Amino acid sequence: MGINISNSDPVEARGATKQLVEPVDPGAETGDEIGEINGNLRTFTVPVVFSQIRPFHEKLWGSKVSFFLYGTLEGAGPKNQRGHNHPAINETNQTALDIAVTSVRPEAVEFVENAEDVTEENIAQYVLHQECFEFTNRVAFFAKRQHFLRGLNQLTHVISSLEMMMRFEEARGQRFEVVILTRPDLRYRMARLKHLLAWVPEWISNGNVALLSDLWVAMPRALAERFYLLGKVLSCSPSDKCCRKIGKSESLWEYFTGAVHARRSCKCSNISTAWKFAKVGDVQRTGA
Repeated sequence: MGINISNSDPVEARGATKQLVEPVDPGAETGDEIGEINGNLRTFTVPVVFSQIRPFHEKLWGSKVSFFLYGTLEGAGPKNQRGHNHPAINETNQTALDIAVTSVRPEAVEFVENAEDVTEENIAQYVLHQECFEFTNRVAFFAKRQHFLRGLNQLTHVISSLEMMMRFEEARGQRFEVVILTRPDLRYRMARLKHLLAWVPEWISNGNVALLSDLWVAMPRALAERFYLLGKVLSCSPSDKCCRKIGKSESLWEYFTGAVHARRSCKCSNISTAWKFAKVGDVQRTGA
């Protein structure tokens, strides 16, 4: 699994050079559905968080689910936004992390120290037309440069987890059918399963999206491919309808999937995908 158990040493960051996917046993059972867990770890090691990840998804899909975990040990700081101004939570407990990962049993895992891959110095590698993400309207979250960089770093975490999945697919010679993108610190509501079971699996199999903003998104594999191709390098240009319409992460997700991830559509995507709101859980803000 890529985790070395250590009871006393501090958490060890795993770098991009680490071999993440072990040779696949052709007879090994893997799930048709796949859960991508990515982002700042924050409260991932809280038992009520990690202990529900696998049971929730496998009961929802009625089969084995394959997980790919990409996490940053260093948490992002406060957003300076009303209702979302939460302090950074850094993961330093190796033992707690090992226990959490053992519970989730991911097919591949990678931890990195720093949450900020995208900086002012290298942003041009990730965004080809930065003018399309400049706003005079202060209501747009991305109007502040630090918020735009924060959104880009969130995106790079998702892209990294998708690349882990793709390497695994290539190794086993078979693609997944469904892709789920989720945060490490989401506490799942087991009591909601009966309601979700009634519609989510069939809804996704028909080519649609189930979502909880940008916190949890279930989509067909083909749509995840589009997400990856558009998200690896943002190429939205002044001649495209997306230019100056993507003002927050939820709008970025809509640009990729064609589903509305916020209260209102950004009208920034060149596709439209049927979607439904799925209240699967809540972000666990504290370790209590």
